[in-house]
Amino acid sequence: MSLLLVTLVLFCNAKVRMSGIFGDNMVLQQHTTARLWGWADPGKTVTVVPSWSGREVAAKADGTGKWSLTVDTPAGEIGKAHTIEISDGEKLILSNVYIGEIWICSGQSNMQIALRTIRTSDSEYTLHPILTSGNYRDRIRFATIPLNASETPVDNIETKWVECTPLTAPNFSCTAFFFARYLSDALRVPVGIVSCAWGGARIESFMDEASLKKIPGVDIAQMAADAKNKPNRMPCNIYNGMISAIKGYTARGFLWYQGESNRHSHTTYAEMTQRMVELWRSDWGDSEAKMPFYYVQIAPYDYPGEGEKSASIPLLVEAQVKALSLIPNSGLAGTTDLGDRLQIHPMKKEPVGFRLFTLAMAGTYGVKYITPTGPVCKSFTLEGDKATIMFENAPAGFMPDAQSIRGFEVAGDDKVFHPADKIRFSKDRKSITVGCSKVAKVASVRYAYNNVPDANLSNTYGLPAFPFRTDTWELQGKIIE
Repeated sequence: MSLLLVTLVLFCNAKVRMSGIFGDNMVLQQHTTARLWGWADPGKTVTVVPSWSGREVAAKADGTGKWSLTVDTPAGEIGKAHTIEISDGEKLILSNVYIGEIWICSGQSNMQIALRTIRTSDSEYTLHPILTSGNYRDRIRFATIPLNASETPVDNIETKWVECTPLTAPNFSCTAFFFARYLSDALRVPVGIVSCAWGGARIESFMDEASLKKIPGVDIAQMAADAKNKPNRMPCNIYNGMISAIKGYTARGFLWYQGESNRHSHTTYAEMTQRMVELWRSDWGDSEAKMPFYYVQIAPYDYPGEGEKSASIPLLVEAQVKALSLIPNSGLAGTTDLGDRLQIHPMKKEPVGFRLFTLAMAGTYGVKYITPTGPVCKSFTLEGDKATIMFENAPAGFMPDAQSIRGFEVAGDDKVFHPADKIRFSKDRKSITVGCSKVAKVASVRYAYNNVPDANLSNTYGLPAFPFRTDTWELQGKIIE
């Protein structure tokens, strides 16, 4: 059957329908004007009546049959289910609709990986959240977007909103599940997660061509060649095939866990992240950067062929930290303490979900007087045989005690790094002075600056410090005595 004939058949049998992101069991963002859209016969008037208000809202389908409108949403309430009636003469009813908080969760495998795949030495760690997930049936709902790569933007993709039960939760994004569970516990409202992640994906797959062209040094043709026909690595493919179909689904903000596949693109990664966030915010109608963007540091791992002392991970983390200054209303969750040298998918996903939740509570939901992220190098001074590092995000000081700190290394002009054996905290607990008996004149300090660091610095909340260096030396590997 020809494409023209298929189109004619569809129009002849057309009736009002919703975009695939809408359906029974869904969650809509509370306290806002939530956007709804779908298709009907061209020129037909579509009416929408949500049960919480009983007020009718209408829109006319355009020449392609697409219609769009907004409805005002009330406060979310656990256990309070609603219906939405959509009609163009024929009625469509969406049932068991909840109002609460919506987060778009995206990235590669560490965001995609399901709760059921997490394994630890303590079986209860895996089983407990699954077996007790029914407690969140009226509080957590997931819509997982099917994997779909496309060279051109698609305007619809089918998915289903799923209630949280022991039968469904094992397939939820593990990181997003724990984030949702903590958030629902804290806010006492339902939480809806739209999971749009694909293992092994590169960041350029989540962007459109216009955004990529804004970045100096980015060669889209070379990116496509480097992708080697892998659909999740081709520029724009995931944006076209997945993001494009859900853009505009009214949400509170974005969670992002990606970077492993871009660790050798560290020179452009910060600006690529910036441009991706600008694109997404534009797609969601957020011209004032009100939608927060919280993302996760890639964790330590011994990449085959690189070796533990390689610096591909800390170089990418440098770019992730740099992106904080480029992206307003953003936050970075540290994972220096959560990696596994033998596992690219660290098992400790609950702490990652909790740290994203902490960023959201402090940055989005108004919780004050907490520091939601770990220490970041702010500035430094080099003075003979020692260096002093000033930190942000450690207002009450550092942990553990200075004699137990691991992970600092110092080098002289010979660029040979040695573990620091002289470490002390300043009296005001805002800086750390380091040195090494083998280095008479310090030229550089690095912290946790290899793929599998032995490092333990944190603030008093136990949130880990981010890797950093004070030099700009070309990295061709490193030497440690």
